[in-house]
Amino acid sequence: MAIALDAAASSFYDTEKKVYRIDGKELTKEELLSFYEELVERYPIVSMEDPFFEEDFEIFAEMTHRIGTKVLIVGDDLFVTNPERLRKGIPMGAANAILIKPKTRSEL
Repeated sequence: MAIALDAAASSFYDTEKKVYRIDGKELTKEELLSFYEELVERYPIVSMEDPFFEEDFEIFAEMTHRIGTKVLIVGDDLFVTNPERLRKGIPMGAANAILIKPKTRSEL
């Protein structure tokens, strides 16, 4: 058995204070990254989707650099199947996995 997480971190990110609100605590992005690293060491996590605020390409890249050989870092909200965001994030190594959501004919 393995664990795949979809953190959806943008939903608990305070854009004014630039902190993540979790269980009554406020964590910086570096503190949240350390928390994720501990989780990956402790549990059989194979995938983490949207672990940070969707506009913070740099912390995604840092996470991918630090633990990307142990776990998939999935950029869903980060990339939103948007060519411009892909051109920005791929060269900097912002993730090592992506969700592609093709449009249906009715959406074209």
